[in-house]
Amino acid sequence: MPHELRKIYFNAIDLTHAVERFRNEKPQFLPPGKLHHVDILPDHLLVRMELTYVDNTHLLDYKIDYDKLADAIIGFCIERRIPLPSAGKKVSYVEGDEVVLEIVLADETAYGFAKPGEWSRLRGVAAGTG
Repeated sequence: MPHELRKIYFNAIDLTHAVERFRNEKPQFLPPGKLHHVDILPDHLLVRMELTYVDNTHLLDYKIDYDKLADAIIGFCIERRIPLPSAGKKVSYVEGDEVVLEIVLADETAYGFAKPGEWSRLRGVAAGTG
């Protein structure tokens, strides 16, 4: 069965933009405050937030698991017009000092888009001919 594997790599700067964008879209994702720093760690993304109150400033660290980061990365790609297939399995994980969005696409029969024998519609040929 043929399949396609696509990987898109994101550095800390891209991830900062992705997290900030996602937080603006979904305010419950992180508390309000200035995004201070992003660290790519082996098992999660560490986000340091600067929260300022009347006369106090606090730096708080938030752990974002890579499986929960995929939505933020996908939104970033859509906003930046990076083409992504709507089908396929999408996962994010760390590789070296970057985060990878991995997309696996199998052939159409695996996803139920077409059954064997229905490929004629894709070629523009009537079923049962040619």
